[in-house]
Amino acid sequence: MFIDKILVAIDFGKETNNIVSYAGYFSLKTGGYLYFLNVIDYIITPPAYVLKYIDEEKRTIEKRFIDIKSILERYNIKLDLEVVVGRLQESFQKYIDEKKPQMLVIGFSRHQFRRSSSEKIIKSLKIPMLVVRGVSFNEIDLNSVSVKKMLCPVDLSEPSKKALSFSLKLSQYLSADFSVLHVISNRFMKNKILKKEDLKSYFKVILEERRKEFYRYLEDFSCK
Repeated sequence: MFIDKILVAIDFGKETNNIVSYAGYFSLKTGGYLYFLNVIDYIITPPAYVLKYIDEEKRTIEKRFIDIKSILERYNIKLDLEVVVGRLQESFQKYIDEKKPQMLVIGFSRHQFRRSSSEKIIKSLKIPMLVVRGVSFNEIDLNSVSVKKMLCPVDLSEPSKKALSFSLKLSQYLSADFSVLHVISNRFMKNKILKKEDLKSYFKVILEERRKEFYRYLEDFSCK
């Protein structure tokens, strides 16, 4: 199976309904088991007198998860929740190393004066991930999620080959239209063309060169 384990980062914030809806949708489409992970972030090992409050927080989180579980189980989705105490990024990385999920679903938020928890996770983890942005669901609703078109930007590097391979397979599972985009940046053009007046005459040549390179790049992938 292409995706049989999906990790879902959840903190029960304002993005929760969006994250859960997309995670459930991807589980339905791929058959992947959902592993929800909530990290109670502690930079150092908490002292003994704090442990009882942490246990209370864990129980509160588990109670809040019951509603999510009851909704997703109506769709016969298999899922589990684990609450971990520790450093945020290290806890996620350890969980990924142990469970070996093929995909992470996470929301996104930004703070004005510091990096948000989601930014830290997104930048630190090397795993295919869906960052849920630009949607807003009042409640968990898998039927409102629809992925009909997918866009994969590539810069002709080896890492972007991994992105192309993963997203192409995912588009097939979702029966989504798939487009690949390569952009020739202004910086690249300026490095190639020394004089502004040469831009027009050289542009077509450079464009054709990169087009050929782009098609060679796509030879390993059966996509049109």
